[in-house]
Amino acid sequence: MAPPTMTQQACHAETARPPLVIHITDAVDTDENLLCLLRQMPPGRYRHIILGWRRSAMWELRHSGHVAQWVHVADDACKMEADGNLSLVRLFRRLRQLRPALIHTHSAALQWLAALAGVPVRLHGASASRHPPLRHGIRSWLSRILTPACPPSTQIAVDCMQFHPRLGPAAAIGPEGFLSDGVCVIGAVGEMDGKHGHEQLVEAFLQLVALHGAVLPLRLLIIGDGPARAACTAMLASAGAGRMAWLPGQRDDVARLMRIMDVFAAPACTPESGSFILQAMASGLPIVACQGGIHSRLVQTGWTGALTPQGDAMMLAEALADYVRVAGLARRHGMRGRRQVLSHHSLAVVAQHYTQLYDRLIPAK
Repeated sequence: MAPPTMTQQACHAETARPPLVIHITDAVDTDENLLCLLRQMPPGRYRHIILGWRRSAMWELRHSGHVAQWVHVADDACKMEADGNLSLVRLFRRLRQLRPALIHTHSAALQWLAALAGVPVRLHGASASRHPPLRHGIRSWLSRILTPACPPSTQIAVDCMQFHPRLGPAAAIGPEGFLSDGVCVIGAVGEMDGKHGHEQLVEAFLQLVALHGAVLPLRLLIIGDGPARAACTAMLASAGAGRMAWLPGQRDDVARLMRIMDVFAAPACTPESGSFILQAMASGLPIVACQGGIHSRLVQTGWTGALTPQGDAMMLAEALADYVRVAGLARRHGMRGRRQVLSHHSLAVVAQHYTQLYDRLIPAK
């Protein structure tokens, strides 16, 4: 029998390699939560490449087993491109070069780009679109391009070792006089861009202070930055409650700050609010959130928190008041929420879920 040619050897080597999964994120730098999730997956089952994409920059990271390694960084010309068209072209070409078995992204637009690049399986959350191998003919081409993107799922992973309940007294964090024995801290996280409902939260907090401030010292902590931060600060100052609130701006110690909170509020449903709610639940906090969207799927009224109409500051204040008035209610709801996250949203559980999903969607070679 004749020995295999170099071409046959190369084809065999390519076939023997684990299937490639590409994750596309819009993060400016490495997505630490995604890296932690990949470390929970069985080493060697799949090859993973994380492509960071934004309108003006691209970066690329290879993950194999428990090791992450940079393999490509876009040049300065790409980073300086204002309209992002060059980045899209580079991303398209990169997908054509890498030929992944599956692409995983929360962007519907990038799913269309992946379809054009010939990626056979496109995963959006825990739902997928599949295409047969590209064949000649207008019907095959149209079926590939016109297959709709699938909606995102609630399968969000949380590092429950990083986000955990407070052990003992709250740490001495914040401006002087903000924390003291017996205070109740109402917290929120999110960009203060006017879309996350922080003005309604401040209004609800002021109503709560007027009704229950004499019974229990109340504090407000909002983590995030943006144009609404100045407006919220002005509202608090004009009501004489400036020293009762702390708006520290953007922080990289969110898990630590969540451990000084007693109740978590999510007054508006945004693409990021589901992750913040699950982080708060993992931290043992009850959730008071507006109704609708992912909030209604994550928060169980009367069990792990309360749901209120969006934009209704009075109803938000009344829901928060329950945790001020009823002793032990916040802890009971918070512990139930943490058990929910451990059962359905921990890194190990979500990694197993996605590994099984990849096994089902990617054909065995």
